[in-house]
Amino acid sequence: MMRVVLKKGRVKPVFLGHPWVFQGAVGRVEGAPTDGDLVEVVDPRGTSLGLGWWHGSSAISVRMVPGLQGPADRRWWSERLQEAAALRRGLVDTGPGAAWRWVNGAGDGLPGLSVDVFSDVAAVA
Repeated sequence: MMRVVLKKGRVKPVFLGHPWVFQGAVGRVEGAPTDGDLVEVVDPRGTSLGLGWWHGSSAISVRMVPGLQGPADRRWWSERLQEAAALRRGLVDTGPGAAWRWVNGAGDGLPGLSVDVFSDVAAVA
């Protein structure tokens, strides 16, 4: 797996659970990730801090994915999407004809992803 090595002194926010790795915190990149690739984020000593989605031309180079231990397979996506929907049921109208936010990015453990539902159509951004 490709790795993003953080600069010395820039580890604490990620270690404490901040969901973003800013471009200025990146010391070096091992491998050649393309946008959307899963990368391991490590401290300068090589200790793993977690996994996240890479975006090389953004000010936010990595969006950390809490709890992800390996590749995001079909089962992982299904579980995250079901959990997000379950959080909204009972709080908002999710029935036929309703408009509601199904996925709210990092708040649902899916950083960088928003899904809005309008009746029977979903808009993904």
